[in-house]
Amino acid sequence: MSGYLARACRYALRRIGGRDLLAVSTPANALHESGRLDTGRTNPEAKASSVALERVLSALYSSGVRAFAEGKLDAADALFACYLEATGQPDLVKDRATTGCPHAPDYENFEPRFREFLAVQREAWRSGNVPLPEFLRRPDHVATAGGAVNRLFFILPQYIFNNDRHIECHMKDHLFDSAVNAGLEAYCFFGDNILYPRLGLDPAKATADLARLRAQLSMVRPDVIVFDANFAGEEVGLNADFVRGLKEEFGVRLIGFMGDVWGTHWIEIANYWSAVADMLLYNAPDRPFVRACSFSEKMYSSPYPVNSRYYFKDHDNRFDLSFLGSHAYLRPFWLGHAIRAASRLDLKTNIREHERTCDCPSVEQYAEIIRRSRVGLNFSSRDARSKIITGRVWEVLHTGSLLLEEDNEEIKYYFTPFIHYVPFENAAQLELLIEFFHKNPNEAEKIGQCAAAFCAEHYSAASIWNRVLSAAAPSVFRKEKINVSLGAGSAV
Repeated sequence: MSGYLARACRYALRRIGGRDLLAVSTPANALHESGRLDTGRTNPEAKASSVALERVLSALYSSGVRAFAEGKLDAADALFACYLEATGQPDLVKDRATTGCPHAPDYENFEPRFREFLAVQREAWRSGNVPLPEFLRRPDHVATAGGAVNRLFFILPQYIFNNDRHIECHMKDHLFDSAVNAGLEAYCFFGDNILYPRLGLDPAKATADLARLRAQLSMVRPDVIVFDANFAGEEVGLNADFVRGLKEEFGVRLIGFMGDVWGTHWIEIANYWSAVADMLLYNAPDRPFVRACSFSEKMYSSPYPVNSRYYFKDHDNRFDLSFLGSHAYLRPFWLGHAIRAASRLDLKTNIREHERTCDCPSVEQYAEIIRRSRVGLNFSSRDARSKIITGRVWEVLHTGSLLLEEDNEEIKYYFTPFIHYVPFENAAQLELLIEFFHKNPNEAEKIGQCAAAFCAEHYSAASIWNRVLSAAAPSVFRKEKINVSLGAGSAV
C-alpha cells in the first residue's frame, strides 16, 4: 500500500509540475488553503491533476494515521515520510536544524556535544546574557492598580462536546479551580445545555438553564462573569443579547475566554462577542489577525493559569515518558518515533492518543500522570503553518517535569528554550533527546526545577488573575458581603 501511494503521489506531483506544496489544516483541504494549489483554475487538466494530488495526499496521511493506530510503526513511518516529502516538509524526518541544538548522526556524537551545549546555555542564562522572555519584558505584565474584585462567576462546559460520553473539559480546572485556589471567591455554572449551539442544543433545556443561570446570578451578585467564548452564539442558548442583558441587569464586567485562538476563523467569533464583552481573554502571544478584529483593544493576551492543587512537584516519578492527548495533525508521526525510542531503551511510558471519550483519565487522573512523569511530550502543530502553545505546556512546566516540546515560536514568548524546556525539530533529534535525558536524569532535573521555579515566580494563578482582573475591571469597587445559599467555590 505504501509503495503504491508513494508512486501515485510522485506521479501527481509530476503532473502539476511541482514538488514543494505546503499542506495546511487537514489533508482533505490542505492544498486549497495553502494557496499553492488552485483547484479552481480554468485549465481542466490542471484542475483534475490538482484534485488527484489532493486525494493522494489525503490517502497518504490517513494511511499513516491508520498504520500508527494499528501499531505498525515502520509502515506509519514510511507513509509519513512520503507525505512530508510531498508537502514540502521532508526535513522533519532528520534534517531540520534551526535552534542551535547540535545536529549529530548518532547518539555517541550527540551526547557530549549536547551536554556542552546545555552548559553554555545555562551559564548564559545565569550571567544575564539571555533576556527574559518577551512577555516579561512587556510593561503591562505586572498588574496595575484597579478596583477590588469581590466575586467571580464562571460559565463553562463540564464536558467536551457537551455530554458525559466525553472527557471533562479542562477549562474548569484551569480557570475556576485556579481562581479558587488563588484565594478568590468564585462560583461556576456548568453550561453544557447553553454553550456551543452547533452541537445541537435542546431548546427546552437551554431555556430552563438560562433561567437557572439568571437565578444563580441574582443570588451571587458577582463583580465579573467569565464565560466560554469559543463559539458564536445563535438563537438557542447563550448569545450576545442574553449576555448583554446580564450586564445591564447585574452591572457586571464580562470576560469571554477564547483559549488559543490559533486561526483566522477566530476573527468572526471575536467580533461577535467583543461587541458586548469588556475583555476577550486568550492564552497566546499577540497575532496579526487579533489586530484585525473589530474591537482589537478588547483582546487580552495572558499566560494560562494552572490549578496548583493538581499540578505540583511529585517525587513519585513512576513514568519515564508520557503523553495523553487527542489526535492533531502530525502527532502520530512524532509519537511513532517516541515509542520506538522508548521501546529500544526499555522506558516505562504512559503514551496514549485518544478520542476524548469518557473512558480516558479524569482531569485529576491526567494531572497525576503529568506530575509523575520524568519527561512530558507535547506537539504544537495544528497544521503545517500553525503552531500553538497548549495547556499541556503550562501543566508540565508547573510540575517540574522536563518538557520536550515541538519547536515553535509561541512558547518562546513565555519561556526560554533549553533553560525551561527542550525543543525538538525533527524525528531523529526527538529520539536522541529521549535517550539523552534517560541516560542523564540530572540534566532533566535541572531544567525541570528551573521551569517550576520560573512558573512559581512569574506565572502563579494568583499573579495571572490579579493582572487579568485589574485590566478587565479597573472601576469595580468592593461590594458589601451578602449571604448566598451557594458556597464559595461551588460548581452547579
